Amino acid sequence: MSKTALDIVLLPPSDLWAECVRLNASLSNQEAINFGKGSKQVPHITLSMAAANDTGIPNQIGEIIAQLSAFPPLRLVVKGIESHINSDGETINWLTFESNPMLKMLHAKAIGIFPDSENENFGASAFAGEGIRDADIAYLRQFQEYHAIDNYQPHITLGVGTG
Repeated sequence: MSKTALDIVLLPPSDLWAECVRLNASLSNQEAINFGKGSKQVPHITLSMAAANDTGIPNQIGEIIAQLSAFPPLRLVVKGIESHINSDGETINWLTFESNPMLKMLHAKAIGIFPDSENENFGASAFAGEGIRDADIAYLRQFQEYHAIDNYQPHITLGVGTG
């Protein structure tokens, strides 16, 4: 069965979007993540990730809209910028946010739409675009186990490198 990698995200308001673009442009490795003009990469906060069975996607999109649109607007508070070393040994930078009960509830709802069992038996062809790394596939496969619920860290990935 064919699968598609999905990312349910929150997009930041325009002022924060502009700041993320500015911070991204200041980083040394613009080839890894680039929010510049014409880029397909955009600043976002991931709520859930999954490799969904293609046949179920229309129903799941309907469920996403129904469940998540019931939430009131969120007030997110920027906590700061953190640097981490990724699986390729590169410095990756995050704009982090304080967690709050409403964001945790929204995240849990988004996670619940996709069974973790769907995150098996897929490869690079599930992703849009080129240059999909083994680390990207592994991250998606492990998202619910290692990056969700109690391990959820709301953030916007600003990019790779130093600035």
